[in-house]
Amino acid sequence: PPVLRAGYPFTLNLAVANTGLVEDANNLKLSATLPATATPGGTLWVSSVTPSSIQSRRGGLDTGQSSTLSLTMTVPQPGTFNSTLTLSADEFASTNQALAINIIGSFRSFTSALTDRSTSGDDDGDNISNLLEYAFNGDPTENSQLNGGTSILPTITRDGSTFTIQHLRRKDFVARGLAYQLKSSSTLSTNSWANATPDSTQTASLNANFEMVTSTFSTSQPSQFFRVEVILTEN
Repeated sequence: PPVLRAGYPFTLNLAVANTGLVEDANNLKLSATLPATATPGGTLWVSSVTPSSIQSRRGGLDTGQSSTLSLTMTVPQPGTFNSTLTLSADEFASTNQALAINIIGSFRSFTSALTDRSTSGDDDGDNISNLLEYAFNGDPTENSQLNGGTSILPTITRDGSTFTIQHLRRKDFVARGLAYQLKSSSTLSTNSWANATPDSTQTASLNANFEMVTSTFSTSQPSQFFRVEVILTEN
């Protein structure tokens, strides 16, 4: 899959082929070290599983024949998924294949240690929901609206008829299923909020994971209100 998220199941399809010109491959064996329990599956494959490895066998592959062994697993935390695959058959020496796959963070992994893991949860009681902590570089276990001295909530300044809104954004927000939408209203009434199109937008990198988004608006309205709406479509 193009995006692998921590805490969510995914499936690796391992294609095994006998590319030999003469020899059939009998008593085919495949073993893999895994950081989490996997569920293997595949036509004519017989597997045994432990919490850290799998052992799969197949009667054999004729010359030019191929087969697919699928591994479905869940990696609870982000990082690099490392595995070593070992493949052998009676007619062939064993061969090793290193496998390294990047697992990105997710809202599920971000809140995994919390009592209330919902998007609206607020274990630390700082009046910032888990979703906003996740989107704006907060710490859901620390009662603070700052991170390294920087406000994690959007800020707004006004200079005459020009408004400047700044907010933090994850650099990989698309892969994480996050959307940040600027909204504006001149009245604050419930149905008055609409998407806001800034006159200009700039981004500045803060660290490996977050950037600062600066948007400016010019308006002739006597009053204008802005907010940043965060939407999560992670699955």
